[in-house]
Amino acid sequence: MAGPGHSVSTTGVIVGPRRQLAVKGDDMRVVVVGGGIGGVALAAGLRRRGFEVAAFDRDAEVAATGGYHITLDERAQSALRELVAPEIMERLLASASALRLRDRDAFWDRRGRFLGHGPDLSGDSGVDIDRITLRTLLAEAVGGDLHLGRTASAIGPAARLRRRL
Repeated sequence: MAGPGHSVSTTGVIVGPRRQLAVKGDDMRVVVVGGGIGGVALAAGLRRRGFEVAAFDRDAEVAATGGYHITLDERAQSALRELVAPEIMERLLASASALRLRDRDAFWDRRGRFLGHGPDLSGDSGVDIDRITLRTLLAEAVGGDLHLGRTASAIGPAARLRRRL
């Protein structure tokens, strides 16, 4: 029975007010379909907490990700600290650039006329990080439980994840 401020999901996971998970009954095995930044972050966090995890992604390489960089505000950094080991977080932050050190963005119209500056970020604790670096470090945290070049074709108790050719 869940205590005050707790709820029990249909999977038997008790979610407490501090967002801590406790599994009832047998150990839980988790399959994560999609190995983008969110998928590998989830798999890394579950693995760090002792869950048996298998993450699958259709990309054949971790570096096959879209976008240039991503900004991690203090909330995102705090969430990542919960998901990965401290040494991975240190490497992640070492590869990032602090927003407070950047010049203010300038905006121009299509005719080249100056429109104004972006916000002053001198007091901002956010950082910019390369998406490939972020995904690579998260994939390292997942380790051999990340299966690349795989596409989920069915989900069910007896379903198998097959590689599409």
